[in-house]
This record gives sequence, C-alpha cells and structure tokens, in this order.
Amino acid sequence: MTRALSSVAVAFWATVVLAKGEGGEGDVPCESSLVPRPYAIRLPSDADSPLLVATNFGILISRDDGETFEVICPEAIERFTVDSGLQFLYSTPTLMGLPGGAILATRYPLGLLRSEDGCDWAIVDDPVLRTRAVSSLTLTPSGTLFASFSSGSDPLGIAQSADGLPFTLTSEQSNSFTYNGVMAAADDLTLYAVRTEFGPTTSQRLLVSTDAGASFAPVQSVDDLTLSLGAIDAADPNRLLLRRRSMTVCAVTDTLVLDEAGGTFPVDVATLEDEPITGAVIRPGGELWIATWTGGVSKSSDGGQNWVPAGGPARARCLVAGPGEVLACLPSPDPKWGLVARTTDDGATWVPFVTWGNIVGPLPCLSDVCATHWQKLQASWISPARLPDGGTADGRRFDLGGGDGPAEVSTGCECAVRGGRGIPNRWVPLAALALVLVGVLLARRSRQPTS
Repeated sequence: MTRALSSVAVAFWATVVLAKGEGGEGDVPCESSLVPRPYAIRLPSDADSPLLVATNFGILISRDDGETFEVICPEAIERFTVDSGLQFLYSTPTLMGLPGGAILATRYPLGLLRSEDGCDWAIVDDPVLRTRAVSSLTLTPSGTLFASFSSGSDPLGIAQSADGLPFTLTSEQSNSFTYNGVMAAADDLTLYAVRTEFGPTTSQRLLVSTDAGASFAPVQSVDDLTLSLGAIDAADPNRLLLRRRSMTVCAVTDTLVLDEAGGTFPVDVATLEDEPITGAVIRPGGELWIATWTGGVSKSSDGGQNWVPAGGPARARCLVAGPGEVLACLPSPDPKWGLVARTTDDGATWVPFVTWGNIVGPLPCLSDVCATHWQKLQASWISPARLPDGGTADGRRFDLGGGDGPAEVSTGCECAVRGGRGIPNRWVPLAALALVLVGVLLARRSRQPTS
C-alpha cells in the first residue's frame, strides 16, 4: 500500500516539535529514559520512500509496508550511546523521507544528514543548514521542503528548498526569535509555524502563510505557555489542531485547541491536568482523534464536544494517520501491542504493527557498524533473562510481542545473536559525553534580545 503524506493530517508535536533532539522539551516531562520506545513515525511520501520510526535505540526503516523493520543504529548517524543503557545521551533525530527514497535526519547539534539508502550518511553541505539546529521538517504536496530553526547562528527563521539543496531563508528573521515548528497543509499553499519571541517577556506566535511559504504573518499570540502545532485537516487548510501546555517541573496541564478559521479563532476542546497529550490527527470527514500518555486513544465526531475511546492500547506516545489507517506509538513495550499498534477500520480493531518479531536486525550494509548496538539491544532488552543458576526465565525485561524473537541471523546480517552479551564500548563514554555536553551548550546557549 502506498501512503502519501500530502493527503493526510499528521500528528506534529509528537513527531517533530517535542521529541528529544527535535527542537523542544521532552513530550512527557520526567519520563524514564531506560525504557525502549518509539518517539515518532514518518509515513512514506511516495511509493519509493521508506516508512521510518524514530526510537530511543535507533531508526527503524521499512520498505515493505511494515512487514519487516531494520535498524539504523545511532552510531551510523554520528550519534552515540554510552554506558549500559542504549539510549543514554542519545538524542532522537527528526526524520523525513523524501520522494524517491532519500532520508534526512537532523545532525546533532547542528545541520542535517542525508542518505540515499540508509547506509551512507553525508552532511548536507548548505550554509543555511550547517550552522543552525533544525527543529522541524515538513514537505508540501509538490515536494518543497521546509525547515525551521531553533538555535545556532543568527538570524533564525524558516528555510525552504525545492530539491534538498540549496536552502533559502524565507520567513522573518531575528536574533530574538526561535522557530519551534512548521507544518504544511494539503492545498500546497498554506503553512503554519510557531515562533518564540524574546524580549522583556517571552511570548509565542502562531504564523500562517497562504502563498506557499513566501511570507508568514502572525495570527495568534500566547504568553507564558507552550504552543505546539498538531494537525491540519486534509480537506480544509483553515482547520487545524494545536496544543497549549503549561508546566511546572514534572506536572503539566495540556489543552487541545481546534481552530477552524486559519488560526484566528482558537477554541479549547479538551483540557487535561497531569495527563500529557501526545498526539492528535484529523480523520477524513473531520473526526478528531487524540492520544494521551496514560489514557490511550480517543475520538470525537462533534468537534471535540464529546469524546469516546477509539480502542487500541491503553497508553500512547504518539499518533499518526495515513489513508485508511491510524498508528499509535506506545510509551513502553507491550506484550499485546508491541511498540506500535495500528487500526485500519477506525478503531474497531487494532493489531500490533512494530514488534520484536518484525525487527529483523541492522541494515545489511551497517552490520559491522551496528553489531555491538544490536547485540546490546538483544542482551539488555529482548533476550530471555538469565538466572543465577545459569538457566533462563521465560519472560524478558521488556516484551515487544510478536512471538519468540527474530531468526538466528537477521536478513543480510551476521551480527544477530540470541541471548548473547554485547561487547561494551569502553572507549565511547568519555568522548561521547564530551561531544554531547558541547552540543548542549551550543544548542541551548542563552539568547539575549537586542538592545
């Protein structure tokens, strides 16, 4: 089945704005970093592009509509995992599959990486990109790529590219602005963006472009809250979902906002205290779907006035929709649903979509690069638990479902082992930690307004 991003409304804050390394705070404050989980799903943009799942143990890539997934480990995209936890200090990248099959991934801490096949990754050599941190990527139906920037060299703004190179800054730029996200509608003309403005007070503005990104105008302002883009109705570019968040340490209050007037008339349709909203989509016919951290997936057919359960997992980490389907990430592996669950009948039935059984190993071309990572993944998360007497328990530390695990050797690879112990990377921690700390300082450097 071919999926086209241009024809669907995709949950945005879970896939771009708020996952680690994607330009914002963690989507769920104070969540444990020691549990394997997906953060975002990118559906194919055409028949030749892959299905991508960003996780805290690497990128999962599928070119057979999710029948099997192969792993691109963090080391392959210039990111490192240290210590015994595979995801420790690993910053999950923002991903984009381009028409034709190329893949983009944000480079930590600045710029973009591009690969034609997932094997060889090269820095996108563009002066606009290489000195700025990309906070989001979006693709219009005609194939124009837009990137927003949250830190790096001034000025910051939104850049666009017709074919991946070169990029041109098109929005208003200033050293007192950061851009937290940009999202394209299905009409090929309308785009929305969120800009944070620094001054005597900090505020956020929702921006809209109705001329294919040539210009952006502010339509809404929010003070002392965190505003995120959600989804755009594929049938109506003026109908969109947003999320407002107020947060104190680990406690959040999230509000789902429906705007049916191009960003000029926001209406609160759901407010949840201490329950993070992790995704939302607009289904064909205008039905609203929402995902929450512990409340699962719900839907509303009356514009958010009433909500009913949509079935599926009881907890959800992200939500994404394609033609005839909805997929939900789980916040931790589930024996019933795996890592990602899927419905193709509007929630009447859900099935596991990403499980341990269909993660077959690293890409063959990365078998050497990802060997240690793959062994550690199986040893620490998947393999049967070893008992003091040398035997094995039936349960695993985290059960991804999908049967008893992968084949003895994954497709095209010779690095898969069952129940083996990975070789510790004892040389990695200090170098990786130094690199990450430098990146954090660059990415989070203090931004002072001009006098």
